[in-house]
Amino acid sequence: MARRYYSSTAARTTLAAGITNVATTVGVTAVSGWPASFPYTIILDQDTINEEIIEVTARTGTTLTVIRGVDGTTAVSHSAGAAVNHGVSARDFDEPNAFINGTGTVTQTLLGTGSVTSAKILDGTIVDADISASAAIAQSKVSGLTSALTAKATYLRQTSTPTGAFNTFWEDTNTTPSVLKIWSGSAWVTFSLGVANANFSNTATGTYSTGGVNYKYIAFTGSGTLTVTAAGFADVVAQAGGGGGRGSGNGSGGGGGGSLIASSVAPVSVYLPVGTYTVNIGAGGPNGTNGSDSYFGSYYAFGGGGGGVSPAGATGGGSLTITPNQPGLGGGQQGKAGGAGDASSASGGGGGVLVAGTNGAANTGGNGGAGVADTIEGSSVTRGGGGGGWGLTTGGTGGAGGGANGSSGASINAVANTGGGGGGSSDVSGGGLGGSGVVIIRVKV
Repeated sequence: MARRYYSSTAARTTLAAGITNVATTVGVTAVSGWPASFPYTIILDQDTINEEIIEVTARTGTTLTVIRGVDGTTAVSHSAGAAVNHGVSARDFDEPNAFINGTGTVTQTLLGTGSVTSAKILDGTIVDADISASAAIAQSKVSGLTSALTAKATYLRQTSTPTGAFNTFWEDTNTTPSVLKIWSGSAWVTFSLGVANANFSNTATGTYSTGGVNYKYIAFTGSGTLTVTAAGFADVVAQAGGGGGRGSGNGSGGGGGGSLIASSVAPVSVYLPVGTYTVNIGAGGPNGTNGSDSYFGSYYAFGGGGGGVSPAGATGGGSLTITPNQPGLGGGQQGKAGGAGDASSASGGGGGVLVAGTNGAANTGGNGGAGVADTIEGSSVTRGGGGGGWGLTTGGTGGAGGGANGSSGASINAVANTGGGGGGSSDVSGGGLGGSGVVIIRVKV
């Protein structure tokens, strides 16, 4: 409800000069008895066909700054000497009635993260929009509040349903993170408290903005630690090391390393308490061995399966289970199975995170399965592709996401820090090395 001001006496005057329908200032002959605070309502040519309701937002002398044609009326031209009356209109009765009955809908931002709808609002507002994380919430803003509030620190504790109260803040500390509730007069309205964004003290790898939101992120390509200095939500991508492609035995492609993606579009971010977190980057597996796990704190991505002996393909994102000449079996929850080969001319492609490897046939190795894309660094990057299988004449294609191509000769390694599977080959020195992993943490700033 927006407060408008009224005079205690009948305030009438006339236009000092005519105005057009687009004029934004109005000159009057007198302002005696009119409100000194703004906004307030005036009515021009009242009870005539040219009646227009206008809102006054400021005044200098006898010149009024106005908003034309409010409350369903139309801005029109008015002649010098036209009657100007200070008054009220329908909106001035509708708004308080809706407020009293709790039927109005109001949206107000708190700490830049949440909003309240259909809550009774005290004097037009709950709190100032986009209040900073350390600012105080004034006592005068909240009905029934016994002292000022400091954001993210002290809140009025309400443990039972209020009786006849409204605009009562309540922090529920039994949830992580805390939620903030406002009593609307008949029900609690719940929204996220503004502690939502975690922060870290490590030097950021990069920053960017998208959709009106600013981010910073850190990408670990080697093992280390992350220091979280403010508890809250963060987005995490953990990519494990890819499995090694098999060589010397007409080998299959390595499986792509498993991917863990937890973000606001995944659709769930992770909540990080303050502390120091261990970051481990999984290595790619050599010659048919599994890749190593990557992890950040308790968030794990599982290493990709190594390429199988004989022509069978490798599993992606999990431990390897191989039966000669049969597909590699998916060995976890973060990858797909590899493809099968034939007995003498082709091997299967390694499974990717999202797509299984294909079978090899007719002297052509099976293709590696595709990995999964994320945008945590500001642009789309795909990781965890399976490696292509060996083929007597043509190697299979590596899967999108760093998977190496298969080969009919020398082995081909997967791309580092993508978790791609290594390529299968007939190279006596071994198949392609799986790609190492990566861990990326992003926070809003």
